[in-house]
Amino acid sequence: MSGFVKAIEKAGSAFQTRSVSPHKTLRSRHEAINLSRTHKIPINPKALKKRGIYIRAEDPNSAAMLSAHKYLRTSVLAKMDQTSAQTLMVTSPAQGNGKTTVALNLAINIARLEQRTALLVDLDLRRPSVHYNLDFEPKFGVVDVASGKVRMEQVLVTPMINRLTVLPGGRRYSNSSEIIASKAMQALIKEVKNRYRERIIIFDTPPLQGCDDVMALSPMMDACLIVVEENKTRFSELNEAMAKLGDINQVGYVLNKSHDRAFERNYY
Repeated sequence: MSGFVKAIEKAGSAFQTRSVSPHKTLRSRHEAINLSRTHKIPINPKALKKRGIYIRAEDPNSAAMLSAHKYLRTSVLAKMDQTSAQTLMVTSPAQGNGKTTVALNLAINIARLEQRTALLVDLDLRRPSVHYNLDFEPKFGVVDVASGKVRMEQVLVTPMINRLTVLPGGRRYSNSSEIIASKAMQALIKEVKNRYRERIIIFDTPPLQGCDDVMALSPMMDACLIVVEENKTRFSELNEAMAKLGDINQVGYVLNKSHDRAFERNYY
């Protein structure tokens, strides 16, 4: 079935997460964000389904997809909890593997747990697409927050899904590597992590092929999820991606766009 997501366990030993050193925040770390001031956007489950985002089980196909994403959620959270990881970077070896779709579905399903809340941050600054997949156009983005142009609550979006908040990427930036490596962006990432200690924070990041953004980001992340595409991603590409990621805690892989009928039947 086209677009089917299959979670597979990571081979090899897990790495320890990196500690985050004390830092100076952009504003007081005790200053809470008032989520009632964030932008609320409506969602259309049918429109989201066409983009691979599943909100409800309206047919056998949707039910199978939702079950697969819940399986992925449980697996990822179990591995993150083992190391008290809070931030998760979602990336892929190449463009088009489906990392944004996986990141969105994962964030939505984490937020559905009563004891969890999720924040999804679009850090694919070259091709931000979280807002496109949720069918809204942001006035500002994460770079505007990092630069101090606007306050965070002016950019945060709540897509009418309980316990889910989104920090969109906004417009495209050709100099994304320099922005990611800037002190302002690094301070923002640390600030988000300290402000939302009770949340799972998922970062949709660029693919590893063609840019060095992810290598700059990985030391600031607790864990990483790699999205690979069936019949497209080569083992050489995956090995290269793992080498670039270094010592970050790799919680697993997702085999995206799988046509495994046996796995599909398990979720009907």
